[in-house]
Amino acid sequence: MSVETDSTDIPVVIVGAGPVGVTAALLLARHGVRTVVLERHHDIYPLPRAVAVDDEVRRILQSAGLEEEFTAIARPSRGLRLLDPRHRVMAEFPRAEQGPHGFPQTSMFDQPELERLLRKALARAPECELRGGVEVVGVEQDGAGPVRVTYRDSAGEHRLRADAVLGCDGANSVTRAAIGATWEDLRFEERWTVVDVRTTLPVRCWEGVDQVCDPARPATFMRVGEDRYRWEFRLPDADTELDHDRLRELVAPWVDVPYGADFEVVRQAPYTFRARIADHWRRDRVFLLGDAAHLTPPFVGQGLCTGLRDAHNLTWKLARVLRQGGEERLLDTYETERKPHARHVIRLAVAMGWAMTGGQDSAAALRRGALGAMCRVPGLVALAGRDLSPALSAGPLVRRRTGPLGGLAEGLWAGAWRSGGLAGGRRVEGRRSGGWADGGRAEDRRPGGLASDGRAEGRLSKSPASDGRAEDRLSKSPASDSRAVNRRSEAPADGDFAERGRSDGSADNFRLPLRHAIDSTDRSRAPLHHPGDSTELPCLPLHQPGASTDVSGPPLQNPEGAASGLRLEPGRLEGPADSLCPERGHPAGSAGDFHPQPRPTTPHPRLPRTLPGTPCPQPWLTIDGRRTRLDDLLGGSFAVLTAVPLAPALTAVSHALGARTIDVSGLGDDGVLAGWMRAGRVDAVLVRPDRVVMDVVPSGRHAFTDTAAWASLLHTTRNLFPLPHHAQRTDHTSLLRSTTR
Repeated sequence: MSVETDSTDIPVVIVGAGPVGVTAALLLARHGVRTVVLERHHDIYPLPRAVAVDDEVRRILQSAGLEEEFTAIARPSRGLRLLDPRHRVMAEFPRAEQGPHGFPQTSMFDQPELERLLRKALARAPECELRGGVEVVGVEQDGAGPVRVTYRDSAGEHRLRADAVLGCDGANSVTRAAIGATWEDLRFEERWTVVDVRTTLPVRCWEGVDQVCDPARPATFMRVGEDRYRWEFRLPDADTELDHDRLRELVAPWVDVPYGADFEVVRQAPYTFRARIADHWRRDRVFLLGDAAHLTPPFVGQGLCTGLRDAHNLTWKLARVLRQGGEERLLDTYETERKPHARHVIRLAVAMGWAMTGGQDSAAALRRGALGAMCRVPGLVALAGRDLSPALSAGPLVRRRTGPLGGLAEGLWAGAWRSGGLAGGRRVEGRRSGGWADGGRAEDRRPGGLASDGRAEGRLSKSPASDGRAEDRLSKSPASDSRAVNRRSEAPADGDFAERGRSDGSADNFRLPLRHAIDSTDRSRAPLHHPGDSTELPCLPLHQPGASTDVSGPPLQNPEGAASGLRLEPGRLEGPADSLCPERGHPAGSAGDFHPQPRPTTPHPRLPRTLPGTPCPQPWLTIDGRRTRLDDLLGGSFAVLTAVPLAPALTAVSHALGARTIDVSGLGDDGVLAGWMRAGRVDAVLVRPDRVVMDVVPSGRHAFTDTAAWASLLHTTRNLFPLPHHAQRTDHTSLLRSTTR
C-alpha cells in the first residue's frame, strides 16, 4: 500500500482528541502555533468518565477560552465526607466556593458536555485542524529531523511531518510505545463497578462526595448534575453486570427505587483502578501527556486534572521554542517539573484509597480504625483538606533557594564548571535547594519530597544520604567528622572551607562556602579561586538602580578561556544561562587571588522558599470601573507583579521577556496580591505563562534571585512578538485597555 505524504510541514501533531489533546491544541493556538489533531473516533465518546476538576484546572480552561461555557455546565461541590459502614459521618473535608485560582475548589460536570465544548472551540480556532476517524500506526523521528506520523483512514495511509508530536492517546498509547516508554507500577490495582444514573427521584445526598469506608464493601457516591448521579462500588464480582434488584440494594442508603420508577442507568461498567507512571515522557520532540504518561486512581479526583496540567505546562514552552527562539533545553523542564508532581498526586490518591477503603487484606479493619482515630485529631482534617496540587520541584524555571547570595554565587559557582569543569578534574557538587549541579544526581530536594527515581528521602531530618552517611540538613554545626554537609546553614563550616582535606583547603574535592565567594566590599573582582589553580572567575559589577540596562558586565570566562557572558538588549537575551547574574557584586577595587573572608556580623536574610513553583493567586480586579480576572488582564504572556518601582535591570529583563509589568497596588482586589507578596517576603514576582511563579525579587533587593538559570532558555534570538509600548506601563489605571488576548 502506498503512503501519501503531506508536503506541508506541520508545527505540532496531537494524537488523541480527548480533553487533554484538544485543550493542548487550544492553548497552542493562543500562542499562534498551528496543530493537526488525529482522533480514532468520528465523534466524542458519549459515556461519562471524569466528573470533577479543581479550581486550578478551571483556570486552565479559562486560559483555553472556555471559562463562560464551562461555568454553564459545572456546579460547585462542597467537598468530601468519609462515612463509616453505617453511613455515619467520620470526617468532612470542605472545599471553598472560591479558591485561590478564582473558581470553586471543586466543580462537578459531565465529561461528554465538556468534550462538546472543547470540540466547538477547536472548530472555531483557525490554527487547529481535527482529522477524525483515523488510526495512528507509526510515530518516528531520526535525529534532529522532523517527526513522521503515519495514520490510516478509509482512503489509505498518510504521513505527516511535524516539528513536535504530543501523545494524548490514553492508557493504551501508540505514542508511548513509539518512544519506548514503559510503565512503572506504583502498586495499586483494584476492580470497581461504576454506575452512572439519571433520575428525578429524591436522592438523600449532600452537595459533595461520600466515601464509604467499609473494607467489606467500600463505595463512592456523588451528585454530578441536576439529575445525574454516580456510584462506584468495589465488589467481588465486579465483572458481572448488576441486575435491577442488586442495584436497588446497593443504592438503597441514598435513594429508594420502586419498580417502574424513573431511574435510568446511563452506564454500568467495570473499571480497574491502577497507579502507574511512564518511565520517561519524552524522546526528542515526541512527548507524552495525560493517561499516556500516568494513570491515577480516582480517590482524590485528580486524573483529568493531572493531564490538563501537563498540557498547560508544556504548551507555552513548546510555543516559545517553535516561535520565539527558546532554547531546546527548555523542553527538558516539562518532564522534570511534571513527573514529580504527577507522582505525588498518584501516591496521594493511592494513600487516600487505602485509607478510605482499607484495602483487601486482613489488616483492612485496623486501617479503617486508625483512620477513624486520625479524623478525631484536632486540625488534622483541615490540614488534609488543603490544596491537592504541590509546588513544582526546583529547577531552571523554578528558582527556589535558601542561600543568602541568590543567583550570583550560584551563577559563578555552577556556571564555570558546567562549561567544562575545574582544571585537573576537580569536581563541584552544586548543593542547590532544588537539586544537584549537572555533574551530580538531579533530585527533588524539597522537604519530604521524592527523588526523581521515586525513592523517599527525608530532607529535614538526619536522613541517610545516598552513600549512607547521615547528613544534618538543618544543623548549624559541622558534621561529626568535621566535614560540613550543611545545605541550609547560615554559618560556614569549621575553618575556611566547607569541606577540606588539608588545612590549606587544597583537597581534590572541596566545597567553598558560597556565602564567602563574593563577600568583600573593597574589590571589584573577587574571583573564585582554587589555591594552586591558575583559573580565575571574575565577578560581575554591582548593578544599581538608575544604571544602564546593560547588566552583562565583564564576560565570565570558563577554565578554557571561552567567553560566556550574557548581554541584555530590548527583546533579546543572549548567552548561556550561567553568565547573567543578579545585581549583587562589588564596587571598584583591586583584583587578586580570592581568600575566604570571616563571617560578617550581620547575617544575610534567608531568601523566601514559599512562592517559586506555586501558582499565583487569581483575584477579581476592578479596573476603570470594570471587573475582570487577573489572567484576563495578563493574557498568555509572562508577567511581573510588583509592589515597588522596578530597577532598570528588572525593567530590561521584563522587556526582553515580553512580560507585562503590573503594579499590584490599587488593582481593586482588596489587597489580595499585595498581601500574598508580603507573606512571601518579596517585592516582585516573575510569573510564567502557566501562572507559576518562576522567580522573585526578595524584599529590599533589586534583582531576581537567579536570572542566570533561566535567561538563555527563554530567549536565544530576538523577540518575535514585542509588546506594544503601552503594555509595559505599571499604571494600573490603564491596564485593562492594554490587554490583548
